Amino acid sequence: MQLTACATRDSVRRGPSAGTIVTVLLAFVFLGAPQASSATTLATYRVDDLGALTGDSSSVAWGINASGQVVGWSNGLTGSRAFVYTDGLGMRLLAAPADRPHTLARAINDSGTVVGSATTGGTDLGHAVRWTNGVPRDLGTLGIGPYSEAYDINTAGSAVGYSYRDGAHLDGTHAFLQTDPSAMVDLTPGGSAEAHGVNSSGQVAGWQNGHAFRWQGGGLTDLGVPTGFSMSFGFAINDVGQVAGSAISASGNTERPFRYTDGVGSVVLGGVGEHNTAFGINSRGDVVGTGRAVAGPIRAFVYTDSGGMVDLNALIDPASGWVLLGASGINDAGQIAAYGFSNLTGLSHALRLTPVGTVSAPTAPSGLTQPLSRRRASA
Repeated sequence: MQLTACATRDSVRRGPSAGTIVTVLLAFVFLGAPQASSATTLATYRVDDLGALTGDSSSVAWGINASGQVVGWSNGLTGSRAFVYTDGLGMRLLAAPADRPHTLARAINDSGTVVGSATTGGTDLGHAVRWTNGVPRDLGTLGIGPYSEAYDINTAGSAVGYSYRDGAHLDGTHAFLQTDPSAMVDLTPGGSAEAHGVNSSGQVAGWQNGHAFRWQGGGLTDLGVPTGFSMSFGFAINDVGQVAGSAISASGNTERPFRYTDGVGSVVLGGVGEHNTAFGINSRGDVVGTGRAVAGPIRAFVYTDSGGMVDLNALIDPASGWVLLGASGINDAGQIAAYGFSNLTGLSHALRLTPVGTVSAPTAPSGLTQPLSRRRASA
C-alpha cells in the first residue's frame, strides 16, 4: 500500500490510537513465520498476560517503569479505560476525570505517577491527564487549543506531550513540558511540533516540522534526518540522551526505526517494507517498536547492539500461543511493555515480557491460525 509522506506522518508520529491498535489486533492475520536471527546471543522472554479490566474484551500495554509496573488501556463496549498493572495487585482501573470517561495511559514513572489523556468520546480528541496516587488531574491545553495529549513523565514528575494551538489546522500542535503543579510550557513556539519522551535530566525528545529534536533547558537541537529519508520523528529518549524514533522517505513507502547518539548521529536500525517505528529505548540503548525485522507481517521487535533488529516472536516460547504485534516500552531490566493475540484463548491483551535466559538460534513461532473480523473500538 502506498502512502504519502503527509499521511504517514499523521499516522505514525503520535503512535497508534486505541481504536487503531484494536483494529490491528482483531484484523491481524499471520502470513508467515519469521526467520531466525543470526545473532549469537539474544535474550529470551517469559510472556505475562496482564488481562483486561472487568467487562472488557481487549487491552494494550504502552508504558513501563523500573519496577515493572505497566500502564495502558483496556477496551470494551464502553470505550477505552486507562489501567495500571502492579505485581500482586494485578490490573487496576485508573479513575477518569468527571467529564471525560474515555481514558488512555501512556507512561508511568518510578513513583507511580501516570500520564495520558481523557476524552468525552465521539469527535473529542481529549485533554492530557496526570494521575497522582490514582487521582486524575486534567492538565488543560496550551493557549486556545481544544485538545492535548501527554506521552511521557520522568522521575522528577515532568510530563511532556503536545497541545493543539491552531484553530484552522489539525497540524497546529506544539510540544509542551508540564511540571506539577505548574502550567504547560510551550517548548516549540516556532512551528508544528510534538514531544514524546523525557529523561531524568529533563531532556525532551520529539519532532518539529518533520525533524526529530532533543530539547534541554530552553535550547532545541535539530537531530536531522538519516541519509536517504525526508522526515524523522523522535518518540523516546533514554538517560544517556539517545533518541529513538522513525524516519520516513519522501514517498512515504519506506519507514525505518533509527537511534540518535551524540558523536554518532542517527543510525537506521534495520527493518523492511513500509512501517517500522521505534517507541521505546532503555539506558543501554536497546530499542523496541513495531515493524518488520524480516519479510512478513508487522509485529513487535527488539533491537540490541549485539543482536540487531529481531522479531520478538522468535524469542518467546512458541507453546505460549502468543503472537506479539507491538512493543512500546522497555526498562533497564530489559522488561518490555507489549501487546499481542493469543492463539490459545482468541484474546488480544496487554503483555509484559521479562528476560529469562538467552538463546543462540531463536526458533520462529507459529502464527495466527485464522483471520478475525474487523472491529474498531468506540474510543
